[in-house]
This record gives sequence, C-alpha cells and structure tokens, in this order.
Amino acid sequence: MSHLRSLHIIVILNGFKINKVLIDGGVAISLLPEKMLGKVGKHHDDLVPTNIVVTDFSGTSTPARGLVTLTFLKNKDDSSDKVESDRYS
Repeated sequence: MSHLRSLHIIVILNGFKINKVLIDGGVAISLLPEKMLGKVGKHHDDLVPTNIVVTDFSGTSTPARGLVTLTFLKNKDDSSDKVESDRYS
C-alpha cells in the first residue's frame, strides 16, 4: 500500500534547501508554517496584508497573517518560477 503515501519532494526555496515539501495539486491555498518564514530568509515585515481566512475540517477559522512571494527551483537546470505562498498562525 505504499502508493497511498503522500508525495514529498526536496526543493530550493529562495535559495534555501527545504526537505519534505508536500505536493498536493488539488489545494486551493498554499500554506507556509510561520517557523519556515525565517528559514527562507523572510521576515514578518515581508508579509502583504490579506483578508483570507483558512477554515479547517472541524470548522475552526484562522485568519492568514499575510501573503509572501517566494521563488522555488523546479529543475536541475536552474530555471525557476515565482509562486505565492500563504501563511497563517
């Protein structure tokens, strides 16, 4: 049953190697844990205010702290795409 396990990859995010990035193409929002913000060279001052509220399966809502744009390396040939990642507490 190993085919039912989640897909994790290693990426270079803002120049920092991040192990175990969860890949889920069906998500409506990309989340970045607060402790990862500093690890990728960003600060709370880099967050863009937003009115996004994230609701979990139990119905509990948490407002997002802000939006941040990060660059991630997707290929071995050093080509990159910019993607927006959202973060909440």
